[in-house]
Amino acid sequence: MRHVDITTRMLIILLAVVFLMPPSSQAWAKHENDSLPRLRHDVSLGIGAPGLYPLRGSVYFTWGDPDPTYVKDSESSQLLPAFYGQYLYNVNRYIGLGAMLCYTNSGRKNHSDYYQDVRSSESPYGISSVKEKYGYADESYRFNIIAIEPVFRVYWFNRAHVAMYSKVGIGVALVFKHYTFESSNLWYSPLMTPEEIAERNRPRDEHSVRALLDVNLAPVCVEFGGIHWRGFVELGFGTSYICSGGVKYRL
Repeated sequence: MRHVDITTRMLIILLAVVFLMPPSSQAWAKHENDSLPRLRHDVSLGIGAPGLYPLRGSVYFTWGDPDPTYVKDSESSQLLPAFYGQYLYNVNRYIGLGAMLCYTNSGRKNHSDYYQDVRSSESPYGISSVKEKYGYADESYRFNIIAIEPVFRVYWFNRAHVAMYSKVGIGVALVFKHYTFESSNLWYSPLMTPEEIAERNRPRDEHSVRALLDVNLAPVCVEFGGIHWRGFVELGFGTSYICSGGVKYRL
C-alpha cells in the first residue's frame, strides 16, 4: 500500500506541474511546435565546393609521361565554386519537396613546345645533341555546367531556432563545352601523308552540349537562426557541388 501511495503522490505532483505551468512558457512551447508547419515555403541561396563534373573538367590528362627533353608543357586550371538557388515546399513539419538550380564553371589550358635533334657532336664526355623547336600546341577546355533537379528534404531534429536534416537531389546537368586547339608542325611522322598531317594540325573551335545525370546527396545538414531568416551548412557530395553553406528565408 505504501508503494501505491508514493506512486499516486508523484503522479499528482507531475500533473500539477504541467497544468500550473506559467502561461508564457506554455505559449513558447506551443509556438515552438506550431511555428514551422505554418511556414510552408523555403527559399535558399547557397555556395558550395565544386563537385565531380567541374573537378573533372579542370584536370589535364596525358597518355603516359612525355620526355621532358623533347616536350615542355605549361598547364593552368580554373575552378569556380558552385552557386545554387533552391525552393522547397514544406508538406509538414518534417518533409519538404522542391527544386534546385545550380551553376558552376571550370576549365583548363595547356601549352606544349616540341623539340627535335638537329645535329650531334662528340666530346670527351660522350655524344651531345643540339635541339631546336619544331612545333607547338595550344589546347583549352571550358565547361559551363547548369544543373536542374527535384529535391527531397527530411528533418530529423526540428526546433524553433535550430534544425538538422538530410537532403537528396536527382536531376539533369547540362554541360556546355568549348574546346579550342591550335598547333604548328605537330604530329609529324614519316608514315603520315601531307593530308593527315594537315588534319592533325587543323585549328579547332568547337562547341557542344551534353546532358548528364546529376546527383547531390547531403546526409548531414544543420540550419540555425530566427523564425524567418536562417543560415545553413550542408555536408555531402555530388556531381555539381559538395559541402555548401548559405542563407534561407522561410515564409
